[in-house]
Amino acid sequence: MASPRLPSHLQLLLTDEPVLDVYASGPWRVPDGLYKEMRERAVAFNADERAVVLTRRLSDFYGPGTSAAGAELWSLLTFLLGAGSIRAGNRGDVDFELLGDLLADPETPVRHPLAWFSQGGRWRPPGLWLPEPAGDDPERRAVMFELGRAGLDVLAGLAPLEERRLALAGLFDRFQERPDLRELAMSTPRDRLEEVWAAELTEDELAVLPELAGPVAYLTWACDGLAAAHGRLSRAARGAEPFEVAFARLLAAGEITEAPAELAVPLGADGYADVADRLAAETGDFEPDLWQPRLRAWLARGLVAGEADACRAWLDMAARVTGAVQGLPGVAVNPRCRLPVGHFQEDLRRLFALRRVANPLRDSLAGHPVGRPSARDEVEAMAAGDEIEAEPVVGQPELVRAMRVALADRAAGRRPVRMLIAGPEGTGRTDATDLLAESLARLGAVRSALWISDQSFASLGVSEAVMWLSSRVRECAEARLLLVVDDLERLASAERCGPAAVEELRRLLARSPSLDVVALCRANGDRRLLDLNPALVRAFDVVRTRDLAEEGLAEHFRRAVARRGASAAPDVARAAGVLLVRTSPRGNL
Repeated sequence: MASPRLPSHLQLLLTDEPVLDVYASGPWRVPDGLYKEMRERAVAFNADERAVVLTRRLSDFYGPGTSAAGAELWSLLTFLLGAGSIRAGNRGDVDFELLGDLLADPETPVRHPLAWFSQGGRWRPPGLWLPEPAGDDPERRAVMFELGRAGLDVLAGLAPLEERRLALAGLFDRFQERPDLRELAMSTPRDRLEEVWAAELTEDELAVLPELAGPVAYLTWACDGLAAAHGRLSRAARGAEPFEVAFARLLAAGEITEAPAELAVPLGADGYADVADRLAAETGDFEPDLWQPRLRAWLARGLVAGEADACRAWLDMAARVTGAVQGLPGVAVNPRCRLPVGHFQEDLRRLFALRRVANPLRDSLAGHPVGRPSARDEVEAMAAGDEIEAEPVVGQPELVRAMRVALADRAAGRRPVRMLIAGPEGTGRTDATDLLAESLARLGAVRSALWISDQSFASLGVSEAVMWLSSRVRECAEARLLLVVDDLERLASAERCGPAAVEELRRLLARSPSLDVVALCRANGDRRLLDLNPALVRAFDVVRTRDLAEEGLAEHFRRAVARRGASAAPDVARAAGVLLVRTSPRGNL
């Protein structure tokens, strides 16, 4: 059996890089210096002279020098993070990281990799939170409108929040550009402001900002997501409770003793009755200290079943459901719950960041279980062209041959894996990298992969880039990690440090002769790299992937169906391949 592995887009969680991990979008490496720059922006925005007309007594939460502009910025940031959503990472305490200077008692941001956070995150249209009569004064409301829109620009740069930020900014811009809407924004009574603004959202914008559809709609959205994640995990991990049972116990863990009537909307009449009955039975006997470890163990089984994304979605939606129910009949609040998020994050590191120790008895004693080859046998079987447990890369025979040669050389101790894979999106480059990492781990050559990308270098100068890259390579060499460099040609073209960074990479590879490295480029990226640094390209075995034809796309479709527990007839798979070939390429579709 293949060892469990973490999806490549979550590998960042196993590093000590500065990470903001909004569960809904995934972990993101915070560029060096960005939080400092945004904190300075926030301080400048707090001093905006337009806020003078809005002067009022703020809560004791804010410092004496905090203006209405600063308070608006805090409100905008917590909303963009998502009502009741989970965020984590060693830079996950983002509100205190960016806006701590506005608070009466600023705390040192929490930077523990296992810490997690949530928030209420209500959005208030301009004028809603001002007291009467200021809230109904058109002049003051216009100032709030301008500050709200400007505050969204102050918060630009946080990639996990960017889609939501742009959607809200687009709504502001429509109200600004259309006289009829601007008149509504200035004159509508405060008790109808949220309704008026929400009515102008498109379906696409509501999909990004579901909180603005109202408390019951948001609760329904979160329940639908929780049901989907629960169904996916139930099929993958043993010991799943029926959804209604798990839902009732989630409510009990949030100290909710009666199922609110609003739950009948997402659950249906029968589902609501089942949850209500189960919750009534749990009340008084429910022990969260027993529930929490059972849930933790089930999620851990989901992790090793390859469903890390579904586990994270379950926790995120569970927190949102809890906050939404606790806030009824109003908007979602910061969830008060006992979800084992920190334990889950600990389990993820424990299961996937372990250092494998090769035991010589495994290969020296003739005692392999019947039908179970050793790790070395599995890798050498792949090199010989035999089938192994991991899926082969679809439609890329040159790449598969190059992988077999590289693994055979690695298994024989001749040379490390040094491969540069160039090609369009959606042609198997990431799948091939994951397969190489898994095969090398079975061999005992590496224990996991460390991914770096061009984003890490966006704000670095030459000396910072060289030092950062040197640290990553040293970390890989010391901890036996496969170094994966994503979008290498983009890294090379970084304005401030690109050429110096790739030359340092070439030098470090030459000084680390046993380090396994895979580099990924877009189509023709290897040729652009050759112009920039030919010696670096020559350090790799270069393999190019190509766009898939009907047969390859049909096979991808068949496998996607199989992963969901179903099967596709051959003619259906062929028809899917034909349709996909005719579909214009869009990213990694």
